[in-house]
Amino acid sequence: MVAVPATVHAVYRFPVLSSIGLRRELDWASSYLSVFGEQLKLYVDLSNKYQSAFLSGEFSQAETLLDNIKGTVGWSIWFVGQRLALLQASKGLDSQKAFAERMKTEAKSGTVAAYLTHHISARTETTFDAGRFWDSADAELRQVDSPPWLTALLRHHLLHIVGLTAYPELLAAAYEKFAQRLWALLSYDPAEDAWADRLQTLVRHILKAKAAAADQPENYAYRTFLAIVCALPSPELRSIRDLPWSWQQESVPSDDTIYFQGAIPSASGPRKVVAAAADHMGVAASAVLAAKMIELYRPEYLAMTGIAAGISPEVANYGDVLAPDECWEWASGKLVTTDRGARLLAAPRQHRISRAIRGYLTRMAENRPALEAIRVTWPAAAPDRPLAIRIGPLATGPSVIADSGTVKSVREQHRKVIGIDMEAYAIFAAANDARKPQPSPIVLKSVADYADEGKRDDYHAFAAYTSSRALRLLIEEYVLGGSSRQR
Repeated sequence: MVAVPATVHAVYRFPVLSSIGLRRELDWASSYLSVFGEQLKLYVDLSNKYQSAFLSGEFSQAETLLDNIKGTVGWSIWFVGQRLALLQASKGLDSQKAFAERMKTEAKSGTVAAYLTHHISARTETTFDAGRFWDSADAELRQVDSPPWLTALLRHHLLHIVGLTAYPELLAAAYEKFAQRLWALLSYDPAEDAWADRLQTLVRHILKAKAAAADQPENYAYRTFLAIVCALPSPELRSIRDLPWSWQQESVPSDDTIYFQGAIPSASGPRKVVAAAADHMGVAASAVLAAKMIELYRPEYLAMTGIAAGISPEVANYGDVLAPDECWEWASGKLVTTDRGARLLAAPRQHRISRAIRGYLTRMAENRPALEAIRVTWPAAAPDRPLAIRIGPLATGPSVIADSGTVKSVREQHRKVIGIDMEAYAIFAAANDARKPQPSPIVLKSVADYADEGKRDDYHAFAAYTSSRALRLLIEEYVLGGSSRQR
């Protein structure tokens, strides 16, 4: 269990976790905070008493209650802000500023706590002008080069302003300034609860508006560089996990899928990669997993490696990497009865890769030394023909095929087809039909057999190996190593 911040320097000094969607984050937060249930109940009770004492002018009692709060839940930006307000009201500007300077020194220059302490101190001064402060802070935050979550945090602490006063003359004087910026200005009366009800309504509205805005597609952004979907844990996912990308297992609340997170080295710093395997073969299982990973991790690229059937030895040898530039479901259409029996009237919907990915694949296919290095580093016996990348159409179907007649019927749908598999279409469909920004699909599957009557499993491990190493080569040397990042 993580201890509460013991010093102001410890405030906001934590790793930023990947976003997993609002609902899942709320589930995670409620589970985490339940551990601190008793402390939080005590905090709520003490903070209510503190606010009552502060608003009643009982500053000595308010100071004692504030110290008790710090002892219960540790340091926080809320505590610093309340201490600054209490010192300003009870002991004046010099005392408030001295405390602020001490906090900034302890928090260390450049930290979130120091930045917020500086601005909250300025906002606490009796000469504070809400309009000028808002304009200045807003302009400053627009220029800050920080992650979206941090900018949102700073705006929350600095720019959500609600006026509260018990003096009618101040209410009248400030009303116009607050109205110009659509801020709330409430009249405080300790004998009534109307002001508190209005404040609660305002807070609920802000929270609902934030949740609605966060759920809009245009506010999504890529949070992961690469997500890899595998049809099975072995040999496909096992081969991916053998890549030197610092894999660590992670789990997602309310999700039985086991995910692995890693880091791909690059000149601009490590790039986040995640991988997982479906629990069985086929389009449906891979499509569900791909859709989950897109929503959980928002990847820029969605990839699949593994094994496939080559259309013939003349097109691709065992272990050769099939890189589909278009993909369709060969069994999609209508079955009709004819004089010669049942016949499929094909009605495929094709998905294609981006021009940028096709360009990378074309260049990689010409890199014979790198491909040969993949073949010769396989620890067991490998085919004696050079390893090759084959770019072309790939057909996805619902069944494992060991029938040359079925292969012939698939070839009749597209004369340039290079292979057949059971999952690739799921990656293309999930990527191209996802909410924006959509990931770019990449499928690299190596030939393990030819889907004929002589089908065997001898080359499954070798094919999984060459496809995973080809993905590493593509990502590290071309996608990350190239100058063009056009989609």
